Amino acid sequence: MDKGGGDCKMAIYKVMYCAKPLVFCELVKMDLNKLNDSTFCKSFKNVKDMEVGEKYKVIGIDTINTKYGERIVVETENFKCVLPLRFYDYFKEDDRFEDFKQSLTNNDVFIVSAGTAGKTTNLKFM
Repeated sequence: MDKGGGDCKMAIYKVMYCAKPLVFCELVKMDLNKLNDSTFCKSFKNVKDMEVGEKYKVIGIDTINTKYGERIVVETENFKCVLPLRFYDYFKEDDRFEDFKQSLTNNDVFIVSAGTAGKTTNLKFM
């Protein structure tokens, strides 16, 4: 294994034995980087904890069931956040949710905090 920081793939080897002891039958190579990327969980961030004016690239949007009912969750490159109820109400009208989700595949969309307003946070999509 290259320890010099080069581009090397870590691998797990699965060895199976046949009826005869210590006879090598199969070697299966598994790319650990692919495994780690596909199972990595992003933390949730409260919209109130987003830095005001900081642009976060949106890479996904979905719905999630919470103890308060169904909500919209936005996935950025570094975290996920549940949007306030008013966004759920907006996106559920006239298939806006599916239109927005589709637009993420063709466009770079960012979410930006415009700061708090009482008990809520103003958010902008750019």
